[in-house]
Amino acid sequence: MRKKDRERQLLIKGCMLALVLFLILVIILTLKSCGRDSSSPAETSQEGSALSMPSGHLTVNGISLDGLTFDQAVDAIIAPYSWSMTAVCEEKTVPVSNLIEIKTRRLLEDACQNTQGGSYTFDFQDMEDVIQEETAALASRLATPPKNSTLDHLDSQTGKCVFTEGSAGLTVDQDQLSQDLRSALKNKQYDAVITAYASEAQPEADSAVQSKYKTLATFTTTTTNNAKRNTNVKLAADALNGTILQPGEEFSFN
Repeated sequence: MRKKDRERQLLIKGCMLALVLFLILVIILTLKSCGRDSSSPAETSQEGSALSMPSGHLTVNGISLDGLTFDQAVDAIIAPYSWSMTAVCEEKTVPVSNLIEIKTRRLLEDACQNTQGGSYTFDFQDMEDVIQEETAALASRLATPPKNSTLDHLDSQTGKCVFTEGSAGLTVDQDQLSQDLRSALKNKQYDAVITAYASEAQPEADSAVQSKYKTLATFTTTTTNNAKRNTNVKLAADALNGTILQPGEEFSFN
């Protein structure tokens, strides 16, 4: 019997070892697969959206783009424009997207539709579409959203909810910002520092926020002469008291 037991134990250990090795192999293959597919969405999008250059002779602003890829052509066109524009609001400083490059890509995409090539002039006079897009993006990055009053905790002594105070934020003047971007482009100030003007953005009134918190349900139980049950009731009440559930959260006492 002892010999058979040892054989059975060795068989079980062998099966377990084989299973562990199999799982390790699966994990390694999975990691390798993830590594191959780890390119960022931006990189994937850029590769997937690459355009073919026209087969015919193509020049833009007097620059021959023959034999170049789309990205190389863009780099050649924007080379004369040294871009380092930034935007500042309060203590925040952020780079402004290269609007010359963005516009060049769009214009070149249109030019590439003509497979016969051609000669084009990109003068960057009509920049309104990219200005408006960048204005909205900068305003979002530079602004500070106001913070509304929120439920913080339950005061066990008073039995009342304690709320944090709301705080004001900052909202960016987009009309002025787009005007300043437009002016910098017109004057070819590609290294300009744009000052974004902001005003206070007020949060929702504390009283309005706090009035939304209401009792949704109650449950009452009574104590008895059973000391153990009474102890359990107290323990449960102590554990539940002051528990805060945020919207979408669930509570379980299991």
